[in-house]
Amino acid sequence: MRGPFGLGRVARTRVVSSEEPSSLHGLAELRGGTRASVRWNIVSERPGSRVTLTATVERASAVDRVVLLLGGRRWLERVFEAAVARLGEVIGD
Repeated sequence: MRGPFGLGRVARTRVVSSEEPSSLHGLAELRGGTRASVRWNIVSERPGSRVTLTATVERASAVDRVVLLLGGRRWLERVFEAAVARLGEVIGD
């Protein structure tokens, strides 16, 4: 991910549980000690599905705390919106 202020982050993610067919729960870990809980909720609708992606920061490095305070939260919201939109494009094809 490319972040604000030219900062870049690589998140290693993994799914830790699922509730078929409605949700996936995972963890995202970044260098420096930042860790977040991630959840994808999927609701079937006609046509298609509605997907909601949420993340809760469980632990943040000092740098990531500053980034979040200086607008990183809004940036993450845009990244998540783009990810869900891209998911719709890929699955829709």
